[in-house]
Amino acid sequence: LTSQLPMSWLKDFASANIPCIIVTLLTSQFCQENYNVTFPLTDKIKVKGDSQHPLYRWLTNKNLNGLDDFSVSWNFNKFLIDENGNLINHFGSSVKPLSEELLNAIKS
Repeated sequence: LTSQLPMSWLKDFASANIPCIIVTLLTSQFCQENYNVTFPLTDKIKVKGDSQHPLYRWLTNKNLNGLDDFSVSWNFNKFLIDENGNLINHFGSSVKPLSEELLNAIKS
């Protein structure tokens, strides 16, 4: 058992904006038409419960990610994954995307 994110997932999600991973096709179309979004958006997935997507099972389970147990309480949770597939940090939805705390973690 490894604590690294499977490399196939990194390839699949490399160009995806992970905080926007929970969007429907309708939301995707809405964002593209109204906000000129050009980055890839993915389909809606389950982030909690019995049908939790394997990515979020890995992100939120210390036994799988090797860092800690995390709970996704609302939209815009941010998970930082390094170039080797290691989960290195998590920021809840209350942390703003341009906060000093998050930007410093990204830079380090």
